[in-house]
Amino acid sequence: FFGFGDPDLSSGRGDLSLSGTETTDNFADGVLVFNNLEITLADGVALSTVFTAGTDAHATAVAAGANTVGADASVFEGWSWAATSGALSDF
Repeated sequence: FFGFGDPDLSSGRGDLSLSGTETTDNFADGVLVFNNLEITLADGVALSTVFTAGTDAHATAVAAGANTVGADASVFEGWSWAATSGALSDF
């Protein structure tokens, strides 16, 4: 993940929050699992501000361009709207 602002400044938009009893119960019981999440945080934003309700335990903050997991942007180059619009330039 990258390009997310501080959720505290955007009415909660930009955080990974879990909603509803079934969802939070599934997360607590290990049915809903997150692994190897990486994010480039906005300056001054804590990992637990973006990844809430314990999901921060499954995430790591990394510097811009230092991610080791995620999409292979090269397979979208030359043909996709994402490439044409320049949206792949930060990958």
